[in-house]
Amino acid sequence: ALVSYNRVGAFCWAELCTSNWQEAKAFYMQLFDWGFDDQPIGEGAYYTMLQKQGDDVAAMYQMMPQQKEAGAQSQWLSYIAVENVDEMADRAQALGAEIIAGPHDVPEAGRMVMLQEPADGAHFALWQAKEHPGCRRELEANVPYWFELATRSSQKSRAFYSALLGWQAQDKPMEGMDYVLFSARDTVVAGMLQMSEEG
Repeated sequence: ALVSYNRVGAFCWAELCTSNWQEAKAFYMQLFDWGFDDQPIGEGAYYTMLQKQGDDVAAMYQMMPQQKEAGAQSQWLSYIAVENVDEMADRAQALGAEIIAGPHDVPEAGRMVMLQEPADGAHFALWQAKEHPGCRRELEANVPYWFELATRSSQKSRAFYSALLGWQAQDKPMEGMDYVLFSARDTVVAGMLQMSEEG
């Protein structure tokens, strides 16, 4: 079954917080032949919509100077579509997650919360769409289409995401690793692998 990026329980958006916005933008434009739409978010700062043939598929922005000075690494943040961000944020906290930012409105676009999961500290976000449902393309070349967690605590992560999102977890042993497929309403939406202590 195809994954719908606008369906509750599935990943719907990917966003890069980068330490060098200009270099990263040039890199991804060239690599994936993406277009862009720079939306001002402050003095000399932009939230850049990354586009495939005019359709929004992901985004990027420059990290704050204090983050850069503190040695923060560039990283992608993945968003999962939900019906009610506030209810899900409360549920996530009850399950041991920490709220990093939000819940708050993104004017006209939707409502979001950024979370840190309790098992291995991975960051992810939840998105309640309004005007912007998320990625406008799915299962095509040069768009985000597979989301995977590498964790040192696979059993805890498995329990957390299953409880929070109602995902079903299925073991798919692979050579040299334990792999888990997560499904939402019988459609596979993500994968998870157990990292070694050295990983």
